[in-house]
Amino acid sequence: MTIYQLVKLGLSHIDSKISSINSDVNKAWEDRYKYVEEDLAAFYVAEDGNTGEALGFITLSHGSIYCKIDGLQKRWPMILIGQIGVDRKFEKQGIGNFLMKEAISICYTSYRSHKFGLRGIYLEVQPDKEYLIKEWYPRFGFEVVENNKNLVAMILEFNRLEPK
Repeated sequence: MTIYQLVKLGLSHIDSKISSINSDVNKAWEDRYKYVEEDLAAFYVAEDGNTGEALGFITLSHGSIYCKIDGLQKRWPMILIGQIGVDRKFEKQGIGNFLMKEAISICYTSYRSHKFGLRGIYLEVQPDKEYLIKEWYPRFGFEVVENNKNLVAMILEFNRLEPK
């Protein structure tokens, strides 16, 4: 059984680590590179624990979303999952699940330890990605808060992660 580990990379190590990931994932990363460069986002790589090979990545940054929560329409501070990508040759092996669980844990732990005024985690999905919207992200607790022709916004509120 392969052991995965999540590694936070600094800017100087990102290029060499993601060069092995396919071009689609690499292109997605290029869109977020400038945010890590300016220390506005964190870049995490899922690695094979035995070989150190990069299997996928996820980016996290501070953001906000204008939506209605608990009947109140306003701009809510949240952590943004900017990009998530898994190398095609490693798809269907649980790496995306691993990345999401670890990212949610990192975000929630940060929220609990610092009690920043954050409401939760949000992400945006292209509307044609029905499986992600209806099945995959809801598996982790994400709910649709806005749906338009360009993007579907989904959130996971931290209070849903609190022990009952």
